[in-house]
Amino acid sequence: MLMHLAMSCNQDNLKGPSSKLTTAISSQEFSNYMASLAPFERNPVVAVAVSGGIDSLCLTLLLQKWVQEQQGHLIALTVDHGLRPESSEEALQVAKWLSLHNIEHHILSWQGSKPKTRVQENARKARYKLLEDWCKKHNILHLCLGHQADDQVETFLFRLCRGSGIDGLAGMSAIVEKAEVRILRPLLKIKRERLQQTLLNLKQEWIEDPSNLDDHYTRTRLRYIQKTLEGEGLTLESLSKTIQKLSLSRAALEDQTTALLANSFQIFSSGYGILDLPQLLEAPDDIIMRVLSVSLTCLSGSTYPPRRIYLERLKNSIIPGIKVKGRTCWGCSIIPWRGKLLILRELSAISDQVLIDNSNNIVKWDNRFRFVFKQNLSKTVILQKLGINGWVQIVGQQPNLQKKLIPARVRPTLPALWQGDKVVAVPHLEYYGAPEILSSEDIGQWIFLPTHSLCNQFFTVG
Repeated sequence: MLMHLAMSCNQDNLKGPSSKLTTAISSQEFSNYMASLAPFERNPVVAVAVSGGIDSLCLTLLLQKWVQEQQGHLIALTVDHGLRPESSEEALQVAKWLSLHNIEHHILSWQGSKPKTRVQENARKARYKLLEDWCKKHNILHLCLGHQADDQVETFLFRLCRGSGIDGLAGMSAIVEKAEVRILRPLLKIKRERLQQTLLNLKQEWIEDPSNLDDHYTRTRLRYIQKTLEGEGLTLESLSKTIQKLSLSRAALEDQTTALLANSFQIFSSGYGILDLPQLLEAPDDIIMRVLSVSLTCLSGSTYPPRRIYLERLKNSIIPGIKVKGRTCWGCSIIPWRGKLLILRELSAISDQVLIDNSNNIVKWDNRFRFVFKQNLSKTVILQKLGINGWVQIVGQQPNLQKKLIPARVRPTLPALWQGDKVVAVPHLEYYGAPEILSSEDIGQWIFLPTHSLCNQFFTVG
């Protein structure tokens, strides 16, 4: 009954200030939005997150027609958080609706204990992980989300309350490139009322999430505040224009940062970088801190960038007129080296140890390196940092290792294979000291693959 009322009781609420009925979204309009998110492969396979609410359900139905025109395939994914007794029933209802449209649908359940605090934040993280992991497992490149213009404004107000800078106030990016999947938001310029009208035209019911009315959540309170702001002239349209301007500013700053990185920064497959200090210091302060931020985030393997206060301290320590000293920041060491800055993983920050055996042959180490081993390993070894003691051990076995071009400070940070207290292999140094335990043929791949690359965070204006 609630789902039926969610459709039938809203017909009279879709009139704007000029008393004109809100228009539904046409197929051509939606195709134009999808074109702005290109490229797509021929006959694209696209996943969409659908909760059954207005936004995601409308997006799913619009995508279905677009995908059919591209002779592709759409897969809908519903995450059942298990936070409300009725969530499973709602997920099944979504499945029934989508089956009527011949849309493939899967329910992903959030297993394990549930948080008692910061519920929405933790649920969001769990939802993204479930969705992205499913796409990765099934080789799906595109994952569409239903965020729209009202969500963008709420995000702006939410971040404004927390003192965010340009990057945060620019809102959500229309495209987020991840290592395994592209996150796409086709609806960022469309108001929720138009999505609702589209569903009404299609005679499609939807589910109202009761948490959207719960004022225990910040975003719900912001929706109420927004209504007050509209009375003062701060409408969704005016806020959207402000967000658009900030989005363009963020995109321009990222372009400048990328250009400076291309000219001044070298990154190496051994997991370190060299930054040209004179070129860096010619740039404006904000660009300097952006370069430092993406460099440290990449080389540390971190999920999140450093806080601005840390970047300011680092910047102030390398300004002209003051002798540059080595220091650490965000899990990295920053060291003067031949007139430049050597940025590498801080040795003491590396603690990752991974057991390698027949059941664990593809591994990520220190959030920076990906290893692929043969499945028929005859011995069990541990993947961990080489360390100073390990370096001393292997250079005693092969003194010519000192001639390797990898800087001396970097060598102890390299991933190494150990058995007990013996180093058996360091692939980056081409060292295989115990071929009877592990040889070069036992390792199919080792690549530097940090959580964030230098330039994978381009902001796409919605």
